[in-house]
Amino acid sequence: MNNQRGKRVLITRFIIVFASICFVENLVADEPVFSIDVTLDLGEDIGQSFGSVFEAQDVVGNGIIGAGFADVYNTQFRNDRHVLQFYVKPDKTARRKHTITRLPFPGLGTGAYLFDLDQSLYAWDDSEGLRVRKLNDDLTTWSIADDIVRGGVRRGDGLIRVGNGILSYSLDGVYFDDKQILAPAKSGYYYKFYYANGRLFFYHRTTENGEESTVIKCAPWKPG
Repeated sequence: MNNQRGKRVLITRFIIVFASICFVENLVADEPVFSIDVTLDLGEDIGQSFGSVFEAQDVVGNGIIGAGFADVYNTQFRNDRHVLQFYVKPDKTARRKHTITRLPFPGLGTGAYLFDLDQSLYAWDDSEGLRVRKLNDDLTTWSIADDIVRGGVRRGDGLIRVGNGILSYSLDGVYFDDKQILAPAKSGYYYKFYYANGRLFFYHRTTENGEESTVIKCAPWKPG
């Protein structure tokens, strides 16, 4: 993924081989069936969903090969939108058995909220207070990573990659890398931020005369 004049440009090659999809007969294993070269201009990154890159279908219209960028909001966190994902669906006669290995649970709580950033997996849980843990390279242990967001991570705090920088939001305000773009609320507090399509959405909770009030606010913002 390259940044050219503020735009995200993806240049990649997909080589589909018989050993992977097994839907063409009379081919030697690992012999390429065809290749796909893709140059995709994703445009300026303003928090949008990049969507699908391509999908190939069989003669009856079933998807068998595809690639694209997933965009999921997991209750508390949004996944890394810049991860290119792909799938291959072989013919039923060629499907192989596979083994799924469960990762260790990140904490002692009854629930954990996952998010990924720059090829690393993180988990937030409240079993020992509000903690963030990072899955180590050995894939068997987790390490405390509370400092991933300045001021710690409450419910609805977090961070996402936007362009070549990191947009983070917490009790200390909203930052793009080391630059503050939104100060903490003077009255009450902001929380549960969501950035998409050049707009930063968040809740603002205040208390007046013993009564709590929450409103949703929206602020236009773009990196740079």
